[in-house]
Amino acid sequence: MTLRNQKGDSVTPQRRATAAPGAPSQQLKMAEKTTAPFAVMSVELPPGLPRVNNSVFDDLSPPAHIPFSGWKQSSGSNNSGKKNQRKSTPRKQENSSASRQGTIPNPNLKFFQLVSPLPFATNSVPIRGIKTDQGVVKYPLLLCSQEGTVMVSMAAGIIVELCMDRSFRVVCNTDFMAYINSNGAVCSFLHKYAKIVHQKEHVHCKFLNTNDRMAVMGPEGILFSMDSLTEAYLLSGAKESGPSAVVLEKPEFPIMNMDYTIQQMYGESDLGASNMEKCEAVMQQAQYEKHPDGLLTVHINGMLLKYNTQSGEVNVEAKPVKLTVNATTLTAQLRSAFIDMAIQDKDKCYVKRGEKRIHTSRSGMVISDGTCTISMDQFGCILSCS
Repeated sequence: MTLRNQKGDSVTPQRRATAAPGAPSQQLKMAEKTTAPFAVMSVELPPGLPRVNNSVFDDLSPPAHIPFSGWKQSSGSNNSGKKNQRKSTPRKQENSSASRQGTIPNPNLKFFQLVSPLPFATNSVPIRGIKTDQGVVKYPLLLCSQEGTVMVSMAAGIIVELCMDRSFRVVCNTDFMAYINSNGAVCSFLHKYAKIVHQKEHVHCKFLNTNDRMAVMGPEGILFSMDSLTEAYLLSGAKESGPSAVVLEKPEFPIMNMDYTIQQMYGESDLGASNMEKCEAVMQQAQYEKHPDGLLTVHINGMLLKYNTQSGEVNVEAKPVKLTVNATTLTAQLRSAFIDMAIQDKDKCYVKRGEKRIHTSRSGMVISDGTCTISMDQFGCILSCS
């Protein structure tokens, strides 16, 4: 490293010749000014390191380094630096643009077309759907409601109402309704075969049958009974003496004949007319994809809605929540990080939360809290306790 004085004088050739043998003989160019208000250092590169031949780094520059990706050569510089610049091929440019956008776009995805308002009904609500080449409109259909939600009609009688916080409500004709909030901590099933209401720590169940079966699942244990019984049983493993089933006076179970899905949606979801613009943007960005096996997939607001035209099954995936319903067989299953419940048949249902289990069938009911299991027949008689 050599040092210039304030007048800009550099070392003489004689002094350079007296340098130690093996030292590098070339230096970076110095400023052409005759005077400088301060001392300027000229750095010599050690042997073996690459040298940057660019006028940008010649004048009053720090030690050589690799220029950043956004650097552009000035018009006044010489052409010596252009020889060492790499030129990206068109293929690399395509890959770089695809990497910035994320995944490669799927050519099978298509946007929904605007099928309303119609010329003879200008005041109707804007509806988006699938329009064939012949002008025939097919399911699914999308529209924005006055409550700030997006209504997706997957098929005749199957409606999925999406909120902007990724909670949703599903209605299948008059046989089944379900609601799930964004993380799955609050949900409910209203089915012609069962009613299940999950409110954070407690799960209230009523399985409709010839002899209705009721149960409440919570941190205290599982309280269950049947319509024909005058008493109820509390299964709890929290006592010091170990797991036990205590006979209690039958309480009034709180499940009533009301729509809990609407109540939970208005209490938990992000609703309101302020979301109208967001809903319209979500509708415009929604896409669908048709598969050869008859499966139709809708991508909307970070969620997946799948409809199998052959089996009639509808899947709603909003991770970590997944709901599967079938309007033909009247089956439903919900899985989340908090609960797993399903209606598999007219007399076959189950609810799982943590270590607690409730299974019902035509022959009776089985209850377990992880340490103790009780079996009860269809008449309300306890068969076993282990």
